[in-house]
Amino acid sequence: MESIQKTLSNKNCTFMIDINHAYGVTEALELGYALEDFNLRWYEEPVVPENIQGYAYLRNKLKIPIAGGENEHTLYGFKDLFKLGCIDIAQPDIGSCGGITGAKHISILAQSFGIEVNPHVWGSAVAQSASIHFIASLPATNHSLFTRQPILEYDQSDHPFRQKLLKNPIKMNKGYVIVQESPGLGIEVNKEIINKYKIN
Repeated sequence: MESIQKTLSNKNCTFMIDINHAYGVTEALELGYALEDFNLRWYEEPVVPENIQGYAYLRNKLKIPIAGGENEHTLYGFKDLFKLGCIDIAQPDIGSCGGITGAKHISILAQSFGIEVNPHVWGSAVAQSASIHFIASLPATNHSLFTRQPILEYDQSDHPFRQKLLKNPIKMNKGYVIVQESPGLGIEVNKEIINKYKIN
């Protein structure tokens, strides 16, 4: 981590770490302690999503904000995460939490607990566009003087349903994307790409 931050020190980068629930509580705590001095924006999914007591324990022990929720699909599940003090940043996935409406319900609940929302998005360009519109609708975080803008998880790995699915592809410029103003999600799907990959 030290080498990465040193190499990118002139780029004004924000760093987050996604563990993808690879560790048990003991290992996640040990790694968390080692990462505390690196001023990370968050420590994502340090333990399996079902271990909500483990999340609450880690959040209580560590100074790094804990992020999670991409594997939580209901408003009621997020309510439990919030009530038990498991996370600082909620990461609903619009593709699995009830769409934009479900994500809005979760974000309103999160705001009442003073919890940030940064949606998880990993899928097609349609999911990316829906997440961009959702992020644009979020209020300033936590009613704080030190608000932080939500971050779009922008997967750049090669996949035709991201790069080629849209007639007007989502483009990033200097770390930012533009919210499309056309009707709906602001996108037009290239049906030729769907036909190319469909299974009969």
